[in-house]
Amino acid sequence: MRQLDKEVKTLEEKLLLSVKESHRDLFTRIKTIPVIGRKIAIMLIVQTGGFECF
Repeated sequence: MRQLDKEVKTLEEKLLLSVKESHRDLFTRIKTIPVIGRKIAIMLIVQTGGFECF
C-alpha cells in the first residue's frame, strides 16, 4: 500500500510539472477560484485539454 501511495504521489508531481509547463497561466488563473485547489485545477485542465475541447 505504501508503494502505491508513493507511486501516486510521484505521478501527481509529474502531472503537475507537465501542466505547469504547458498551461502555467491557465493553472494559475483556475487556482484563484475559491475552493479549487491544485488537484482540481489539474483535473480540469487535463480533462478539457486546456479548455480547448470545452
